[in-house]
Amino acid sequence: MMCAMIGITVLQWHAEHDPGSSGNYAIIAFPYLFYMFFNISWGVGSWTYASEIFPITYRAKGNALSTMSLWLTCYVVAQVSPPINEAIGWGLYIIYSGICVIALVFVTFAMIETRGRTLEEMSRLFGIEKGTVDGDGQGAKDGLSVEKREFATS
Repeated sequence: MMCAMIGITVLQWHAEHDPGSSGNYAIIAFPYLFYMFFNISWGVGSWTYASEIFPITYRAKGNALSTMSLWLTCYVVAQVSPPINEAIGWGLYIIYSGICVIALVFVTFAMIETRGRTLEEMSRLFGIEKGTVDGDGQGAKDGLSVEKREFATS
């Protein structure tokens, strides 16, 4: 997504400085690349991740909040982008690229991998239902630990 934003930025800048260039048509591909990568990552990620991290007792509310935040964010971006684009032009895509970098850092360092873990392990990992879990995966109140399970593929 970040590469698509950088491509749009560069091509918007190029189109502003050389409006008659036939190379300006290349910009058509970059929004499609962005949408494609958004739809296979953030577009479905909020739905999938929320369904994996919340225990059954909180899952409906957690999914509702996750879906609401996704739609609200998309709405805000759709409403504020045109005025910002009018004000700063192709600089808007530099802002979007920066947001992609922040998202990359967030996903890399703040989100917990859920693959291979049961719902009960996720509840323990987040300290929900059975007690609070500290940083090393040990249950602070009840001695529970979360182990990553490796599943053999056959």
